[in-house]
Amino acid sequence: MGIAVITDFGREIYPGLMKSVIRSINPKTKVIDIAHELPPQDIKTAAYVLRATHRRLPNEFVILGVVDPGVGTSRRVLVARAEAKNYNYYFVVPDNGLISVVHQYVKELLGGKIEYYALRLDLMSGSSVSRTFHGRDLFAPLAAKIDLAVSEGKFEESINELGLEPIEPIINNELRLEVGKLGKLRVAFIDRFGDIVLNSLRRDPKIKLDLREKLFESDKYIVKSANGSFIARPSRFYDPNKRIIVTVGSQGLLEIARPYGSAAILIGEVDEVEIKPL
Repeated sequence: MGIAVITDFGREIYPGLMKSVIRSINPKTKVIDIAHELPPQDIKTAAYVLRATHRRLPNEFVILGVVDPGVGTSRRVLVARAEAKNYNYYFVVPDNGLISVVHQYVKELLGGKIEYYALRLDLMSGSSVSRTFHGRDLFAPLAAKIDLAVSEGKFEESINELGLEPIEPIINNELRLEVGKLGKLRVAFIDRFGDIVLNSLRRDPKIKLDLREKLFESDKYIVKSANGSFIARPSRFYDPNKRIIVTVGSQGLLEIARPYGSAAILIGEVDEVEIKPL
């Protein structure tokens, strides 16, 4: 079907090299760039972005995510096959917790299942494998081969040929999504506009709970962090008539935003905030 790529490589040559490898193995595949300017080595941000973006892709896509501060170490190359109702995706990522939010989303919120595999250790070294660029030499070729196998309906038959073996992945439970929650929340990431995206998901598909409506049970909220507090108003969009807003953003996560400004400047570098109605 195709491969979507997420990295922290920025505007350097590295994404292009990875895509060149992919196309050399599978010239007909579609390659989509999701993001390459994630904060360097920020696994937490990448984990939330991975969950938020992949659902917009067609089923049977391979999502290749390389945010890999452990490149060259003994960390494994992880392959995940995720399935639920009307949902079927493949992930090729480092086994460093990057899959954590997708893991929870699929198993708990979609009621699906995930099978995990890792590239055999004997295939992770050799004269053709750079210890500093596994994205090009391990992740990209594996993603291309999986994409070929999936397009031919032969993934299960190809597991041994691809050099994959079952594995229990690293799951970071500190990255868990909360559903419809206010109160103490973790900062998932801060986007380039300074909007603070939190780990509270708008709704659970299995229950009738919608945070977007719940927000309007109060006309103002107090937002507290280690660096102080301020008042925010609920809004359905980035309302320029409100100084600071709390809203549900396009990724289905709760956000604190400052229209025509940066909410992050108000909060500073923190990992947690508290939102309460007044």
